[in-house]
Amino acid sequence: LNTLLSTQQQVQEGRYQVLVEEQREYESVRLEQISLLIDLIDYLGLSCESAQLLALAQSKKGGFFKKYFTPKQDPALLSLAKGLQLTLRKLRSKLQTLNVIDLVKVGDLFNPQYMMAEGIVHEPHLLDQSIVEILVQGYEQQNPKTHSTKSIIRIARVIVNKHSSVSDK
Repeated sequence: LNTLLSTQQQVQEGRYQVLVEEQREYESVRLEQISLLIDLIDYLGLSCESAQLLALAQSKKGGFFKKYFTPKQDPALLSLAKGLQLTLRKLRSKLQTLNVIDLVKVGDLFNPQYMMAEGIVHEPHLLDQSIVEILVQGYEQQNPKTHSTKSIIRIARVIVNKHSSVSDK
């Protein structure tokens, strides 16, 4: 009887280990898919900005665009920009349903644990160590029950304000 109970316990522990490994693999694949979605959002955001800038440039008279484009906004280009914006909003909303949120906002204080400073500016009217510009948004996945950070998916790359000190002069 003890042998049978011991064998059953070993089988249950083995099943548990398999479930734990499957869960780890699932989480790894899920984070990889979320990371790909974030990359898609970044590229789509850049495309949207480019379409808007091109539409704006076309509406201006003179310069490079006068030679190649008419000085009025192209409705097809404006429609493309609006479509890109709508798609971008839907993808960002999908991230929220996956409990993935932005790591930083302009004005937040710099935290080296999940931010990388790509540059420094000296603006005395802004808080020292505050984020002035976000070059690449960082993302974290939150635990939906506790709203605590579950994992950092990508660190943010930012420009930070630094007040000049006596040693800097």
